[in-house]
Amino acid sequence: MPKRPDAAKGRMWWIAALLVLLLLLGLHGMRMSALHGWSDDGSAYLRHALNLLEGRPYTAVSYAALGDLPPPVMYPPGLPVMLVPLIKLWGMNFLVFKIAMLVVFLLSVAVSLAALLRTWPKWIALAAVALLAVDANVGLQNEHINSDFLALLWIGGLVWVLEGFDWRQCSGTALAWRSGVTVALLLLAIETRSVNAVLLGAIPIYSFWRYRKFPLFSWVPVVATTALLWLLRQPGSSSSGGANYLKYFSGITYVTLRRNAIQYALSLSDFIGLAPAGFARLIALAAIGCALYGAYRIIQTSKPFWLLLMALYAMILLLWPFSDPERYIVPFLPMLLACFVYGIVELAALLPERIGLLVKVVVPLLAIVASARAYVMTPPLNGGLNYPATLEMYRAVERLTGPESVIAFRKARSLSLFTDRHSVGYNYVDSTVMRHDFCAGGVTHVVSGPAVFPDDEQFLEPFLAGGAKGGFDLLYRNEQFSVYTVKLECTR
Repeated sequence: MPKRPDAAKGRMWWIAALLVLLLLLGLHGMRMSALHGWSDDGSAYLRHALNLLEGRPYTAVSYAALGDLPPPVMYPPGLPVMLVPLIKLWGMNFLVFKIAMLVVFLLSVAVSLAALLRTWPKWIALAAVALLAVDANVGLQNEHINSDFLALLWIGGLVWVLEGFDWRQCSGTALAWRSGVTVALLLLAIETRSVNAVLLGAIPIYSFWRYRKFPLFSWVPVVATTALLWLLRQPGSSSSGGANYLKYFSGITYVTLRRNAIQYALSLSDFIGLAPAGFARLIALAAIGCALYGAYRIIQTSKPFWLLLMALYAMILLLWPFSDPERYIVPFLPMLLACFVYGIVELAALLPERIGLLVKVVVPLLAIVASARAYVMTPPLNGGLNYPATLEMYRAVERLTGPESVIAFRKARSLSLFTDRHSVGYNYVDSTVMRHDFCAGGVTHVVSGPAVFPDDEQFLEPFLAGGAKGGFDLLYRNEQFSVYTVKLECTR
């Protein structure tokens, strides 16, 4: 394991860290706008926040999804609670929301750096965080309201606490306050993203891995957190009534495993900015090899909690039916990137000295520059849930439909948020299944946006034009969306 920099080199490290921060502020600040992308999750978080603010049941939503395996309609309250004071002070101001998301992102980057420094040499940690900070995929998440970086903030803090002390030497007050902080971070992480419940199992496993036994401190925070979660999920609480996520693992198939394995593996080449056309698979394979070697080398000298958590997360993601690499790997992305950089450094040590020095400096730097360039070259948003043409469509839906209407739209949660109409999302399936879903869901209107959603062009438009019995009547159209009245003859 490389030696940590001395005091003189430490000053250089702090200068480099400051430059990374300035680069980060510049890159993300120049893209700041009030436009919100098409991520429908943001609308769900805002609906929950409005429910909390207006005193309605947390689970009161007016959207659903058609099909046999619809996505969850309710999310944990961590992010909605944060949004409540913003809505109270500034109303539905998306620029304020996005500034808040940027602040959370900056904090998560800083905490991730502090957490990585518990295990990694300073330059490795800084290179990993620089890759995280300037990556185009990560940056584009700041165009949306989502909980990924808020979850990363709490997980980074938990890693910092768990890896920072030898808990066997803690007692009395020190043990009490560290256990209390651990419980608080566990609650915040799980109430931000439900999948973070894996932390409850990760802590005892980590304790046994690190200490070769299950000391009391490893059980007390877990038991206390589990008890508090149970209390929070009692009827009447904002956390009660959540979706049963276990049902989504019931239909696991080889196709799901294969798709997820390929998509998440290929995503690593995107996150390191080195994905030239035609070489994504090769770059991804090389990056995975570097990351695996880096992980192998680091566990020879330390036992990182984040590495264990990454392994547990990876097993869940392989089985999860909904694939979204750009978001779902964020909770362990800093550790993954640290393994990648460290793998390069350790492999370079096997080469002749001058060539090795060149490799371990140039390759991480090239990845950082390529990531930053990809982010700068990414075109700005030209559409989204609050784009002018979208807002015009929402107003038309409010004007032309009644409170009892059921409207099918690809982004059901967004339409429901802006129109206060019951909305349902649909799956991209053949016309026969789509007709059955529309009838089963009692759909009275449908919004099509082939100019925005390419799959609407492939699946929905042929269904609308296919002469289904009863058919559809055009009610409204602008440059991006068409609203139809559904007149299908459904057999009950």
